[in-house]
Amino acid sequence: MGSVVFYIISFLICIIIIYMAEKNDKKISEKLKILLFVLALLIPIVISGIRYNVGTDFLTYYYSIDNINSMSINQLLQSDYEIGFGIIAKIAMCFNEEQVVFVIFAILTVIFAFLGILNKKEKISISLGMLVYLFMFFTSSFNGMRQCLAVVIMFFALKYIINKRFVKFLLFTLFAMCFHKTAIVLLPFYFILNIKNDNSLIKLVSLVAVTVLALNIDAFLNIMSNIELFEKYTVYTTGSIGGIGHIVLNILILFVLSIYIKRLIHYDKDNEKFFFLYLIGVILSMLSLKVVALARISSYFTIVLIYLLPAIPKVIKEKKEKECITILMFMFIILLFILEVYVFGMSDVIPYQTFIERS
Repeated sequence: MGSVVFYIISFLICIIIIYMAEKNDKKISEKLKILLFVLALLIPIVISGIRYNVGTDFLTYYYSIDNINSMSINQLLQSDYEIGFGIIAKIAMCFNEEQVVFVIFAILTVIFAFLGILNKKEKISISLGMLVYLFMFFTSSFNGMRQCLAVVIMFFALKYIINKRFVKFLLFTLFAMCFHKTAIVLLPFYFILNIKNDNSLIKLVSLVAVTVLALNIDAFLNIMSNIELFEKYTVYTTGSIGGIGHIVLNILILFVLSIYIKRLIHYDKDNEKFFFLYLIGVILSMLSLKVVALARISSYFTIVLIYLLPAIPKVIKEKKEKECITILMFMFIILLFILEVYVFGMSDVIPYQTFIERS
């Protein structure tokens, strides 16, 4: 339980510092605000960067780093390793320390997540956005490190869907694919979400298509295995996450969002697109009991909760109700975190230890 308390206290300190900077935005200088933000972000960066054997795939990454460093550049380009991961592993070799890879990934992951939150700073509380990110998504990066970086890069790039900047969105998609090729799943949604006419039918067709595809994911991935770019991801056709609790949670959150969705869209029209993406994520999550790949892919869609949940207090006019909802959200998210990492042991993030403690 000590590790859980450590995470909670650390995350809360990070959120409090961001809240102080946010609350006193007009009272403090821009330099001081940036300094507070940097100080706050250093907390999760350090926690993630100096961990050792924390996260299900940690040692697998460690061995992969050593393997990459034994390769030439040509061998790396011909291997199954994504080029982004390979380059970072090669950089770490300059320091003769594998831990550098985890530090770099921690920096990139936290920064892109925070920049994504800043994209909507006019519509949501930055501190509440970080609350959702740290307690609901951050520790997943201790396990699927490469994919979680790809997810937050795409999260940041959502603004280019909203602003209809296809070239920039494509460039960030390609950048995210340098770390995990599954980032390509969001590319079609640029067009789905930006159809000029009434796109209700298109969205309905998209939901049906995603469901049908998910139900036949084995056949789809077998076809994809013939494409060299995606060949190694066919390992995800086997196994099941057994995450019934996570599915129930997503359905519960969807129900809560449905209560406020009209007000959320009225408050910020972008929330209609975010809600649609979350709905896709819920469908994939529900079908993930069939194949683990869908659970991994769903995170590209469910991460929009960082925008949707903090917007709920903004649409409530009654002060007491707003405060009550904020407190309940705060307690619910932390309770959820405790259940996931302590009770269910998701991502194997406890006990926490640093590379200083390695034998």
